[in-house]
Amino acid sequence: MDDGKMFHSPIAVVYGNRPVHASVVGRGDSVVVVFEDPNATTPTLGYALSRTTGHIFEQRGHVVPEEVRAIWPWVTLDRNRIGVWWMTPDSTSRVGHREGVWK
Repeated sequence: MDDGKMFHSPIAVVYGNRPVHASVVGRGDSVVVVFEDPNATTPTLGYALSRTTGHIFEQRGHVVPEEVRAIWPWVTLDRNRIGVWWMTPDSTSRVGHREGVWK
C-alpha cells in the first residue's frame, strides 16, 4: 500500500539452533505467536504477545507445562480470548487444547 515504507526488519520472537513450526494470528494491533521451543530438550510450546503490531513482543511464556509434549501448534484470537491447539509427538492423532484470556 505504501511501497513497503511502514515495514522494518523482522523482530525475533525466539532464537534457537533450528527452524521450528509456528502459528501467528493478528487482530488489529494485537499479534499472537505460538511456536515449538527450539531450545527445549523435550518438545514444548512457547508464546509471544504483542499489542504493537509485532514491533515489540511484551509478554512471553510457555503454553504447556514441561511434562506435556507438544508439536505443530496453531492459534486463534477472538477479541481477548486466545485458543491454542497442538499435536502430540507420540500420536499425531491426539490433539491438545488450551484457552486463555489476554489481559
